[in-house]
Amino acid sequence: VKASTQETRTTESHQQEVQNVVRTFENVELQQILQELSDYYHVGVKFHNEKVRHIRLYTKWDTTAPLKQMIERLNGFEKVSIKLNDNQMIAE
Repeated sequence: VKASTQETRTTESHQQEVQNVVRTFENVELQQILQELSDYYHVGVKFHNEKVRHIRLYTKWDTTAPLKQMIERLNGFEKVSIKLNDNQMIAE
């Protein structure tokens, strides 16, 4: 029983380590960044402007931060406008 408990603790500890990551995007298209955010936060992605998909950005993402914080960071870039609506990121 103790071995099972230790194994669970190790797994939880490993999950915490994986979650505490700063991801650096260097010259990466917005569609790839939003897809990673979508996968991580379990939200959808929709593009209202196809040109926006291919905007390349240099930015960092702290995976411990809430999604809204990353959206605010991305919205700080010229030509990028992202809204979060009903569990979906909408890029315009």
